[in-house]
Amino acid sequence: MKLESTGLRLSATDLAQHLGCSHLTQLDRAAAEGRLIPPTWTDPVLEMLKQRGIDHEAAYAQHLADQELSVVEVGRNGSMDRVVELMRAGIDVILQAPLADGRFGGVADFLRRVPRPSALGDFSYASHCP
Repeated sequence: MKLESTGLRLSATDLAQHLGCSHLTQLDRAAAEGRLIPPTWTDPVLEMLKQRGIDHEAAYAQHLADQELSVVEVGRNGSMDRVVELMRAGIDVILQAPLADGRFGGVADFLRRVPRPSALGDFSYASHCP
């Protein structure tokens, strides 16, 4: 959850967490609005799992590149404009693609070009989970 000039930006994680605990939503909102400082803590197991996920994504991206597919990483701090530019160029796989629509936004780990017609031409993109 992030506070932007247009209001709160919500992610799929925010929605899932709200379904599990509506009080957490209120705490997250207070933190986003600067009314609460969230606690900081480190869980070594969680950090290890996070690193394993990063390593797996990198290995899978290399696997796709080894198949001579065009693979471009946008990154979590990239823009939707960059994602659209890559889509229009017909890149085979787009990594860490920020996407948003209205109040909801998030980052797709992998977007893969698929042979389904769209405004882009004879192809479109689908979220791809390795």
